[in-house]
Amino acid sequence: MTASRAAAPARPLRIAGIADATSVHTHKWANYVAARGHRLHLVSYRPYDAAGTAGLDPRVSVADWTLPDLYLKRFWLTLRAVRRLRAELLPLRLDLTHAHFLGPGAWYAALARTRPLVVSVMGGGDVRGTQWRPQSAADRLLTPFTLRRSALVTCWSRNLAGAVRRLVPRSTPIEVVVGGIDTQRFKRCPDAQRLRRRLGIDGDAFVILSPRLFWPLQNIETIVSAMPRVLAAEPRARLLLVKYRASQFPEHEARIDRLIDRLGIRSAVCAVPQIANEEMPEYYSAADCTVSVPGTDGTPMTVMESLAVETPVIVSDLPDYDGDIFADGETVIRVQVGDAASLAAAITRLARDAGLGRALGARGRQVAVARADYHGEMGRLEAAYARLTEAAP
Repeated sequence: MTASRAAAPARPLRIAGIADATSVHTHKWANYVAARGHRLHLVSYRPYDAAGTAGLDPRVSVADWTLPDLYLKRFWLTLRAVRRLRAELLPLRLDLTHAHFLGPGAWYAALARTRPLVVSVMGGGDVRGTQWRPQSAADRLLTPFTLRRSALVTCWSRNLAGAVRRLVPRSTPIEVVVGGIDTQRFKRCPDAQRLRRRLGIDGDAFVILSPRLFWPLQNIETIVSAMPRVLAAEPRARLLLVKYRASQFPEHEARIDRLIDRLGIRSAVCAVPQIANEEMPEYYSAADCTVSVPGTDGTPMTVMESLAVETPVIVSDLPDYDGDIFADGETVIRVQVGDAASLAAAITRLARDAGLGRALGARGRQVAVARADYHGEMGRLEAAYARLTEAAP
């Protein structure tokens, strides 16, 4: 990731990050922070290896241990991890700790009494919908506890900000900041056919790309179940599945594979393993549309990437989404959640109306540049850091 174009910060900060050390979202944020001259130390809540952290700037240090699962009943294990986290962070004399996202990592940071604490709410896995609904006893107790102790909360959409506002003290600022995409890199590739040739997909096929996490939350079954209807109307349709982190839910992956065979659509499906983020512009360019239909979400960067590449996107009709970004018929096509027939109809509509796809792509590019540019979003986050640390006693 390229360094920020902004002027050097007034004061380099000492920052701890509580985040998944293998996540591309973590890497983008961490690399920006390092490139801006701040000192960043990561503690991961997910196991990692050298390959998983290869995308990190070498100036970012990473703890040689990971936070374990957080237990309430086996509280002594949690207390042991809290003490270890405090011992890791106290000697660093930090200016702030930033927890990505609102889950066990952030809970640990709050329990360890890190000050000041910044928490990012991404949507999907942490806050589900426009009304927070706890998913476990730990969530019910520790999410409000964590938000009450946060000095700054960032959210990936205005709707998410509204959902957590009632859990955050009035004096605590909430900023809408998304992970951001490099809009200079995410743009249409001149040779969209090259990837198709490599994957063995016909040049005249109508390619439907599913780039989201290959997890149950993403409703991959709905996408696969829509394909028989799509193929009946458009035999040239082909589904391109990116099995991003599928290994974390092997039973789900096996269930999807069985569904493909049961529906008899194996010849119309091309599956690829997890791919590097820098390869994604070529995948979006090779696709005729992108499909992202989870049951709950924030502002997904995969959707913004597709929009930046001018590939039209079909999304779930979720109240989670900010309407000015996900405007039905203007920037995206919205379909009923979990409804394969609704999804099939939207795909068929795009396959038969190339003009609609071009119009959605052009407007989508404008929105992606205006609302999700990496340098702009990270610059706003850095400015929020500056306000927070300047106000600290």
